[in-house]
Amino acid sequence: MNTSGTIRMFLRTRSFLLLLALIVIATETSAQPRMTSAVADGPVYWMPDTAADPHDKDFHLPIYVSLPSGSPGCNPDDMTVEVAFNATRFHPKSVTRGTIIGNTVAGGERVLTISLAGTAAVARGIVTEIVGDVLLGNIEITTLALRSVKCAQVPVADSIAEGYLRMRGDYCEEGSDRLLEYRAGFGITKIAPNPASGPVKLEILGVELAATSLELYSSFGDRVFSTTWTPASEGELRREVMLPGNLPGGLYEVVLRSPGRHDVQSLIIVR
Repeated sequence: MNTSGTIRMFLRTRSFLLLLALIVIATETSAQPRMTSAVADGPVYWMPDTAADPHDKDFHLPIYVSLPSGSPGCNPDDMTVEVAFNATRFHPKSVTRGTIIGNTVAGGERVLTISLAGTAAVARGIVTEIVGDVLLGNIEITTLALRSVKCAQVPVADSIAEGYLRMRGDYCEEGSDRLLEYRAGFGITKIAPNPASGPVKLEILGVELAATSLELYSSFGDRVFSTTWTPASEGELRREVMLPGNLPGGLYEVVLRSPGRHDVQSLIIVR
């Protein structure tokens, strides 16, 4: 082969390698499943890459399946799915299909076991969705590891892909001590009286030793009252706040915020 032929072959090879590299990069940064185990032409189960705000409540984490044509799949009456993720980033409460039969935390990792007994089989699409509250967490990204899919307690030799849940926003720049686990009870626990024609007392229950704010918004979106505080101890997480007694009549939204949680309640003023 002459020199010019060698150069052309080299350039073609470089172009092919560059194209291959671009394809790999595009695949890694897309929403396509990232395989942790794979069987040619077999069913594929996966969880997608997603992002969420730490204030998101009843957030859905779907589990997908794609069965090849003609595959019988797994009898849902015998099917269980096991998912693992960082316990400080997400607090699961329920599933849209099936039942949570296992929910354990060890070493900061939560392992969730879901039974699909009594549900219809799915050939392509969402098998079920894990519903829960997004937490601030001690890391920005947690892997959603689909550990196993079992039929009649026997692991299915299918393709399995993991996803991840990423924190959206610059919350690491806010607040002080962080809420690293789910704690019930946060919110505006009492508004009295409601409806009201004079002063209103709010009872607040916090869960974080961090900057907390209470704001009142009119139905036009105008902020008409605000106050902030930072509890110094667990004993200061309970607080009473008095609202002004001269508010115009109308419907208001009371918004309570801390770095990792928020709550919204309605207030009616009658004149």
